[in-house]
Amino acid sequence: MAMRGEDQAAKTCQVASPEQYHSPTREATRYEQVDEVDDSPPHEVISLLEDTDNEIYQPAKTHLSNFIDLSFAEDCEGKDPKQASRPVDVESNQEQSHRRHRMESWSELTSFVYCDNRLRRGATVELTRSDGLDERPQFLLIARVLRDPDSEEVGLSGWPLRRKIGISYFPQRINEVFLDIQTVNADRRSYYEQGLIHVPVDEVFRLRYLHVTHEGWPKFSCITRQASDPCCRLSMKDERRREWRQQIESVEDLVCRSVIIRRYATPADQRKNRMEETELRNLFEGESPLTPPSQWNLKRHLGRDSKDVKSHPQLNVPLGRPMYTYGSTFAGMGGDSEAARRVGFRIKAAVDKWLKACIAFELNHPETNMYNIDVYQFGNLEDGAIEQMDVWHFSPPCNFFSPCHTVEGKNDGSYIAALYCVESLLRKLKPRLFTLEQTSGLLTHHGVIFASLVNMIVSAGYNLRWTIARFHHYGLPSTRPRLIIFAARIGEPLPEFPKPTHGPEPGLKPFNHIWDAVSRVPPDADDHLDTVTNYAHPKMPYDPRTTFSPCITTSGPQKGGETMGYFTGERPFTIRELLVLNGFEHTYRIPEGMSRTDMMTMIGNAVPPIAWEAFIGQVYTTMKSFDSGVINEAGLLVLTPCETASSAPGDHFSESRRTILSTRPAFPPTWNAETINLTDDVEEDRREDEVVLAPRKVIIIDLTDD
Repeated sequence: MAMRGEDQAAKTCQVASPEQYHSPTREATRYEQVDEVDDSPPHEVISLLEDTDNEIYQPAKTHLSNFIDLSFAEDCEGKDPKQASRPVDVESNQEQSHRRHRMESWSELTSFVYCDNRLRRGATVELTRSDGLDERPQFLLIARVLRDPDSEEVGLSGWPLRRKIGISYFPQRINEVFLDIQTVNADRRSYYEQGLIHVPVDEVFRLRYLHVTHEGWPKFSCITRQASDPCCRLSMKDERRREWRQQIESVEDLVCRSVIIRRYATPADQRKNRMEETELRNLFEGESPLTPPSQWNLKRHLGRDSKDVKSHPQLNVPLGRPMYTYGSTFAGMGGDSEAARRVGFRIKAAVDKWLKACIAFELNHPETNMYNIDVYQFGNLEDGAIEQMDVWHFSPPCNFFSPCHTVEGKNDGSYIAALYCVESLLRKLKPRLFTLEQTSGLLTHHGVIFASLVNMIVSAGYNLRWTIARFHHYGLPSTRPRLIIFAARIGEPLPEFPKPTHGPEPGLKPFNHIWDAVSRVPPDADDHLDTVTNYAHPKMPYDPRTTFSPCITTSGPQKGGETMGYFTGERPFTIRELLVLNGFEHTYRIPEGMSRTDMMTMIGNAVPPIAWEAFIGQVYTTMKSFDSGVINEAGLLVLTPCETASSAPGDHFSESRRTILSTRPAFPPTWNAETINLTDDVEEDRREDEVVLAPRKVIIIDLTDD
């Protein structure tokens, strides 16, 4: 039933206890089989303000966040900031796996009425078990209603949703939720199929209305509809603010515009919660049930340096090779820029405050505009003084965040502050794509600061993914683990991380070791053998063909607290050898007059070009494929008109067009009306005094390409 006018305005919400809600008199009494005709209306429309004895308010906890929500600051104060580094777990993976296997043989129901709530495909329910003190979902978007034919037990299969409030990765906004998905790379199903979880029906508290959209905040937000309410004023009393917030969280619509996808290499890694990669992004237009995906396969972005194809309507690709532009902050001696140059980028700008590093950079990249200033001065340059780039790279100082950093340093404050300039620089520079390389310790040992970094990138309007990569899998003769972040402006495809090029697996090149690097340096090279002298007391020799190089510091490669020298044990490594050990070519130019300590500092701080080439090459390939019309913003293959006309079921695309694609399943490769039928949802107009219990329409896109 619906309430209208003054009767609705006079009705107040009442709070019931969990014991009252789970009273035995309110147990579910009926179900409907799949093959039965469902004579009930597609969705019942009720007022949550009328049946108050079914309502219970569960305040959102923010123990995972050290961020202050400026709208509701009192609920975020006094929390333990260390909790922000805790992972976002849906629930015990072992428990969920057991439940999933148990429910696989259950039969599917068209709908099920539980405590006066009609549960059906496409509806969204609030769950009772999560009070914010654990990592379990607060809501579930139902995909299937299941029943055990033997025990009559009923369960739900669906996608978990969590509130953004309390998750430090997101701006803290009320009634905003996100999809929380887990996938395994070895599983070839789409990530939404893998992301289904299973819950018992007795964990359902009530139905909620959910907007799923790709549009940015505040579209569909309940805050915009409440803006005229006097409770929104900052001068209101804290108690009144809390009451207003409780009412919004209990009654108002939820909005989902984001998804977190956590990928694991194997099921064993998933059980142990050892993530290989995490992706955080806005939903694509084709994923939104509220917006028809009319341009799902048509969205394009031609690069600024690509030739105009509008004058050639018969072509769907740019003419010639696109020349994309690249800029580097904290550029150092140019390791990342050297890798970008190799794959085809035009290096247009670089920023570093250390003059000696700028000299080394300009010597090898004379065509680049070099800014010998710090990032704060760079960010304050007037508009128009900085040319817009396709890609900007950030490699802030990693000294403080390194797992080896145990003693407080005099520059620790400046190292931390440098990381917090990311958001302002992204808003000013507005690159299409953004990359960041840092020590793995930022993620593993400084979770609060890492969460702040992700929040800044999201707030600037970018989708992102991150992983910890070991560079010896990409040709570096060192096992150096590094945190890598790829970020793409909303509307641009987010590049995948490259697959390893070196390793013991069949089809990969063997690992490079110390000998593979230093043997490339000719004996007569400049700044080589004539720059070192033998040790007074030789060190223990080792086998360079099986030994990886340790991390390079200002004293040289450090292993076990001692400086590691040349494999014969007679002398230290030369500057040329240190260059190749960190992935540079032995021909990389060294400025005259540089001290050995300065050069070792620059080499140790540089991004290894040999490894970074694989990562930045993936960025280049993704941009080129998108601008050529080969893929859309989701990174999925786009059919040309001739392919659309000629393709028959089972046809394959040409190998040249497939090579640019990720090997992961397309989104979603097997969704159609036969697999997950969500197309029978109602499209009724919604009155102001009614609460619709499920999305009006869920649009299913069959993107099966085989």
